[in-house]
Parts: sequence; structure tokens; C-alpha cells
Amino acid sequence: FGYDDKEIDMFEMSADSNLVFMVGTSEVLERIYELGAVSTNAQAYEELKQILDIDEFINYMAIEFFLGSDDWPHNNIKGFRSQDNGRYRFVTFDLDFAFNNSNPFTAFENDQWHTFNLIFDTNERRYEEIKLVTFFLNMLKNEDFRKRFIDTYCLVGGSVFEKNRATAIVNELADRVRPMMQLTGWSTPDGSANLIISKLATLNESMMTCMQQFKPMQLSGVKKQSVQLKTDTEGAHLYVNGHDVPYASFNGRMFAPVQLEAKAPVGYTFTGWRKTSTANELISLNSEWKYYDKGAMYGGSWRSTSFDDASWQSGESPLGYGMNGVKTTVSYGSNANQKNPTTYFRKTINLNSTPSSNDLFILDYQVDDGFIIYVNGTEAGRFNMPSGNVSYDTYSTTYASDTPLTGSLTLSPTLFKSGSNVIAVEVHNNSATSSDLYWACTLSTSVDAYEDGFYSTEASIDLPDVSNLSLTACFTPMSEEERAQQHITPVRINEVSSANNIYVNEYWKRNDWVELYNTTDQPIDVEGMYISDKVEKPKKYQITKGESQAETIIPPHGYLIIWCDKLEPVSQLHASFKLANEDADVILTAADESWSDRLSYTTLREDETVGRYPDGSNQVYLMTYPTIGKSNIKTSYQVTVTQHDEEGIGEVYAQNANDLTVRYVLGSLIIRSNKAENVRVDFYNLAGQRLGQSQVKLANGYAECPVGQLTPGCYIARVSNANGHSTACKFVKE
Repeated sequence: FGYDDKEIDMFEMSADSNLVFMVGTSEVLERIYELGAVSTNAQAYEELKQILDIDEFINYMAIEFFLGSDDWPHNNIKGFRSQDNGRYRFVTFDLDFAFNNSNPFTAFENDQWHTFNLIFDTNERRYEEIKLVTFFLNMLKNEDFRKRFIDTYCLVGGSVFEKNRATAIVNELADRVRPMMQLTGWSTPDGSANLIISKLATLNESMMTCMQQFKPMQLSGVKKQSVQLKTDTEGAHLYVNGHDVPYASFNGRMFAPVQLEAKAPVGYTFTGWRKTSTANELISLNSEWKYYDKGAMYGGSWRSTSFDDASWQSGESPLGYGMNGVKTTVSYGSNANQKNPTTYFRKTINLNSTPSSNDLFILDYQVDDGFIIYVNGTEAGRFNMPSGNVSYDTYSTTYASDTPLTGSLTLSPTLFKSGSNVIAVEVHNNSATSSDLYWACTLSTSVDAYEDGFYSTEASIDLPDVSNLSLTACFTPMSEEERAQQHITPVRINEVSSANNIYVNEYWKRNDWVELYNTTDQPIDVEGMYISDKVEKPKKYQITKGESQAETIIPPHGYLIIWCDKLEPVSQLHASFKLANEDADVILTAADESWSDRLSYTTLREDETVGRYPDGSNQVYLMTYPTIGKSNIKTSYQVTVTQHDEEGIGEVYAQNANDLTVRYVLGSLIIRSNKAENVRVDFYNLAGQRLGQSQVKLANGYAECPVGQLTPGCYIARVSNANGHSTACKFVKE
């Protein structure tokens, strides 16, 4: 956050010192503990939320409990706050003892008093209270806090550490560090990666049970529901009791009562909740596979759709040898001390329709030892195998012991097609003398699994009392007319930071910045557009990269940062003005001046911004978490920032109580009044700039005012009579 150590209170807690303040004083932290003791008092709870970031504290506690470290809470705790009326935030770190605690809630409660080895103080052992434990147990008596924690804990398990998502991240990280580990003579990262993957595969279910059984959660007798949530459109948001679902995807457990809400991304409208039946299972654990166990299959033809596998043998899975549960035994060759390194498998599946980009294909595998899977000839994923080219003689990176390794992979829907699809798998052993080999899997998809019609067309619904439910929030793109009526310009000013002390630019300066957001499904080049901090001077700076390496193209639904600091662009864009840290505006205008966007902001602290939420929408808030170049984050501390919209503006048609109406029809404004004979028409763009004026005479209460002088775009027309009464409408000129 860019704080100097003279500006903060910060403490650490370790097994060798208990709680120690590194800088600042303990007064505010002690007040937090005092307020926790009376957490059911509404006034105390509100005061507490002003000195403790309650959102982040709940997130912190939920993650620590879920990962189950046995080196916490008597160790590895850090917290800090800005002394300028800042809220305390806690830091998650040092998780090398994660997954060691089978019941973290009971262990946490039992650690309320702990014997510390005070080697940095008096070098003695001392039995002392861990006040964080006492505080959290007190906070669970507050109904709002307790319910928020339960919901957040469910989201941590079903979204943040959802096994398929977590597996993909762990594998990606392993691939990134593998070359350096090999270069420096270390072993591969696969052992650690596979351990984490295997732990996360079953962690969610056990951790939900632990929470439910913890008496202070008051969940005894509450049904633990299995829920799957997703959207069919990128950028959409899902909410569980008001909590933003990370990545708009959930696969886990929830505890009633639960209210679900779907919010459309900018440029879309909500259509309905579509219910899916049990996921369409394409391959079961006992499916029949073709297999080849007679040596090497050189080249890649064996995995293609055109390959003739008629000569291959077939059998029911699990397939392999030397391991319990095998139903079809495959051969390892003629030499027990020189077993075949690789065995090949193929299976054909069928889809009735072409998958969409939002469809899921989930492979749950059981393997000894490693494998690579292909869909229609293209690699779709690998597990326990080295990166790069792999041959028949390549061995897996680690081995399974007495039982198969299990896990999940999410396969790309772009690899599948309507009709016949070939799944090909090469299973690799770990050594020539390995005693076993094993292959079985399930493959499930959301394709063809939808029930007819919508479960509900209401964006906000109560979670029904069922044991298992899978819902997809569906959205429909707006028409160009609908986008224009809502002032959804192709590019919007998405976030403004006028007091930045967090992020640095290419000059290593913490200067002010503006974030632009592409609201469309196509890339947009902002070269030649105008940006300004003065409404009366909208062309103050024309965006250009010049001869620099700066990027001016914003990807679909992507972000672009412009630093407002009067510096020359090198690899980033820099405007020719600085932002005033006061009530002010930022204006963005199209290169052809066909549209403009405006965002008004207020005086900001160095750790605050003003931004739109959801991204690109018309709702603007004071943000307590700056998110440069990323999606803006919703918190319970958001405050609406008023925007300078034209008052009394209607969409296409407007009427006031003084008999004055205006409507836009086919290139003209239709003005009616039974009282006025003459009216004045003022034209504005959507940034509020006045573009011109016309005097119009009415005949028999009617007049037409052509707008041919305006270039295509979105405008506001305000019609005023001699008595000062007026009305206005917004219209799109094509």
C-alpha cells in the first residue's frame, strides 16, 4: 500500500514472542478486542467495522481455517493499519504447514491459551492468551458476522480453492519453476505439486463438515446443500447473500438461507437461470476402452480421429496390472525387469451439439503413474509428466504408492465438436521395474445437460431446499440502440486514482492514473482519442504512443492504463496533465467525436480510487481497494459517488408537467406544446458539453427540429419555453 513505517501500526505474532508491535502503538488493536467482547451490541459492531476491515478479516480467517495449518494461530500472524484513520488488515503468509490439521476449528479453539517460548524477550516459557482466538469466538456471537463468515468459507472452498481451478494453477506454477529447478540441479516440482493437488481434491468436503460440526457456527441441523453455479457470459457477476462469487463460478457446499443474484456485465441483460440436470456423463469409471500394450506407437497418428484402432484390444476400466480394483489386465511385455514404459488407450464419445466457450468438460482421473490426454488429436492436459516433448520411453515424474493418484482436469471446450470425438490417453509408468499400472476416469460435461426452459427469470432468487442444484445464469447482448440509451460507450473511464501511493509506472513513480475499459467483444485502438480533466476542454490530450512501445489497443472486455503525470511514453501511455485531488472530472472523447464518456470523482486518500462496478457500468463508487488494470472489487465499504448526469433526461421521449414534450423520430425532434409558441433547443453530448442551439417556432402546438447538423452519435436535447420550463430527451443519431 505504499505506507512508510512511520505512518502505520503493525504487529507480528510468533511462537517465540507472542504478539509484538514492530511499529506504532497497540491502542487501536486493544480497542478491537474490547469491542469484540460486546460484538452483539449494534453500536459496538459499527465502531468495530471502522477500525477493522471486516471484509478482509473474514476472508483472512476463512482461508486460514480452510487450509488447516497447524502452525497457526500461535504463530504466523501479521496485521497493520494506516494511522490516518485506517482499518486493520491481516496478512496470510508462511503456509508450509497447511493441510496438517484435520479439524482446524477445534484446534483453533483449543489454542486459546498457549505456552510461548519467549526467546526474544525473557528467554522463558510463558502460558498466555491468544487474543485473536478469543476475539473470533466472541465475533461468532454476532449473527451478521457469523453468517458472513459461513458464506465466505463456502466461497473459499467452492470457488477460490475449487479443485479443478486449483489443479490448473498448481500445474501452471510447476511448469514455470521447473526449468530453473532443473538448471540449478534441484529435483522437479512435481512431487510437491501433486501433493497439493491430491490434498485439495477432497479438502472442501471435509472442511465443510468441520465447520458444520463446530458448535459456535450454529449449523447443527442445517442442510448442507451441493450447489454448482456458473454464467454463460464472461464478465457477469454472481452473488451469494450479497457476496461476489469469485470468478463467477462455484462448485461446492452452501448452508441455508441463501439468496442468489446474477448481475449482467455491461452491454448485456439478464435472461434467466437455466437449471442443469446431473452433469452429462460421457465416460464412466467402468467404461470400455480400446488399448494397445505391445510397445511403442511412434508419431502422433494413434491419437488422431482418422486412426484405425480395429486391431487394438478392448476392455472395461479400470485397466492396468498389479493394483487392486483392476478389471482389465493389460500386458507389460515379456520382461518383468524391463516393463513397457507406456500403454495407449482410446475411446470415442458423441455430442449432440457443438460446445460453447462456457461449457465445461471435467475429467476426474485415477492413474498410476502419469498420463497425457488428447482430444481429437490435440493435447488437452497432462498429469505427473514432464513438460515438453514426450516419447514412448519417457517415464512419469513421480510414482503412486499403493493406490492410484486422483485428481481433476478441466478440458477446453474448443477441442470438442458436435458428433464423434476421440479421447486418446498415453499412460506412463515411473520405472522399468514398476510393479503396477492403472487407468480409469470419468468425463462429464454441461453440453446437452440443460433442462428445457428457465428455472427462473428473476435475477434474484432464494436457493431452493434441495440437496443438489446446478444453475447457469444466462444473459443476452443488448442492441446498439439499447447500449446507446444507457450511455454505454465502446470505451469507458473505469477507474481514477488522483492520490496514488501504491502502484508505480515505468519511471518508478507513484503518479496518478486513469483506467479505460473496453465494453465490447472486439479489440479497440484508442490511438487518436482524447482524454481531459476539463469538461470545457475535452481535447486537452490526444492519446498517442508516438514512437514509443506503449500499447494503445484494449482487448475485448480488457483494460488500459493512462498515467496522468506529464511524462513521455516509453512502454506505457502518459497524458500531458496531472489530476487534481479534489472534486473533478475525467472526460474521454472518441477520435471522431461521435461519443464521449465522463467520470466524476471526489477527493481521495492515497489508498482509494473512484471506479465503476461492475466494470464499465453506470454505477460509480468510492473504492477502498485500487485494482489497476483489473476488474474492480466490491466491498461493504463502498460509497456511491454522484455523477453529473443531466437531470430530467428521458430516453427518446420526455414530457414535463408544463405541457412540453419532445420525441426523437427519424432524424428530427418532434416538439409539442399547447401553450408555447416558441422554444429553444440546446444540444449536448453525453459529457454535458453544449454543442449548439436552435430557436424553433411551433404551429398549432407542433414543430419538427431536424438534427442533420449533428454527426452520428448519442446526444441530449433540452427544450425550454419562455417561462423557463424545460424537458429533455436522450437520442441516437445514426
